[in-house]
Amino acid sequence: MAEEYLVQGALLRCDKGEHDSRLEMEKSHGVYIGNKAVANKNDYVGITNIKSFGSCSLGGLCIPNTYPWEECHEKTMITDAEALTTASIIQCKKGGHITVKDSGQ
Repeated sequence: MAEEYLVQGALLRCDKGEHDSRLEMEKSHGVYIGNKAVANKNDYVGITNIKSFGSCSLGGLCIPNTYPWEECHEKTMITDAEALTTASIIQCKKGGHITVKDSGQ
């Protein structure tokens, strides 16, 4: 599968979570694909950008506490930060590994 840029509503999966979640953006960075805002490396804040995955297999309710995104598209900058793609990954400080299931496009 070819890499695609992530947009508002991209589908995410945590290997420790009960269900999938969506990437949310508090505000647009001014770049769109269709009518959906494109996400960048700075869209990693738990609950604001990375919503709960339900119950966490490591205990309790999932409240994402993430490090910044990795494997971003280094050559495409969205408001001075690297664009996110379907190859991007993010780690939860509690131990989860979050990957992209669908770009949201």
